[in-house]
Amino acid sequence: MQENQLILLVSILAWGIMVDIKEDHTKNNSMKNKILIVSFFLTFQLFAQSVFDKAYNEFLNYNNKKADSLLNISIELKENVAKCYQYKAIINIDEFKLEEAKLNIDIFFALDPKDAQVYSLYGQYYLYKKEYKKALEYYNKSIKMDSSNSDAFGDRGMVKCFLDDLDGSIQDFNTAISMDPNNENHYSNRGYTEIIMNKLEDALKDFDKSLSLSPNQKAYANKAIVLIIKEDYIGAIHNLNNSLGFFEMDPIVLYQRGLCYERINALEKACNDYKLSNSIYKNDQASEGILRLKCK
Repeated sequence: MQENQLILLVSILAWGIMVDIKEDHTKNNSMKNKILIVSFFLTFQLFAQSVFDKAYNEFLNYNNKKADSLLNISIELKENVAKCYQYKAIINIDEFKLEEAKLNIDIFFALDPKDAQVYSLYGQYYLYKKEYKKALEYYNKSIKMDSSNSDAFGDRGMVKCFLDDLDGSIQDFNTAISMDPNNENHYSNRGYTEIIMNKLEDALKDFDKSLSLSPNQKAYANKAIVLIIKEDYIGAIHNLNNSLGFFEMDPIVLYQRGLCYERINALEKACNDYKLSNSIYKNDQASEGILRLKCK
């Protein structure tokens, strides 16, 4: 039911109750009717404000399926429609459904082209597509529109890392951390760049700082990379399992765990992870692992 239909229904019912009150000359019944009106309007208010709020809460708790379903209902109710498409796109990107993400970002842009977040989302889409120069252009636009968004600096830092601008990457992460020192993602992302710079101990410190702020998928996965480099495959598997506890269908993390299993000669488990990784998102690393181990 559309929001305006609900409002009309409430108005009709409220009018009917008011008629009853006017015709009712007893004090007790009049008070009961007044309570009915207040209760009805409170119930409607709770319903009207709850759909998007519930969707957002599910989104924050990584319940993507439930969040997406509630976001669809919120769109039907014409409640925070642009933001609904924004969060739907983020869910799509998290689940590597990149073309669905692009469609939702395009709708978000059509509804609110002045929102800097839409340019960050385009940047994230092209980051996942490995079109790093295009991603950088969109993050630059987003930051130009809103230089107070630490996430945009953090994401641009990742893009610069992939473009081999490692000093620029660290600078963006330092800016993001100075703006939001309690954001666990900024430390985890800076740690990734420190891996590329071969500053492994600095990277481990950043991952541990990230996890101390809030246990999160990315820090566990990135810490595992350091442990793989150090050939601590059991420790890496432990961290990768923790990462998969947040999102069990991450193809990159599954590939990394498969690699660890291969290194400790648990070949059947390695094949299972390589095949699952490749079924979620076709990638060269998992495909090579399948060929190397002759997985059936």
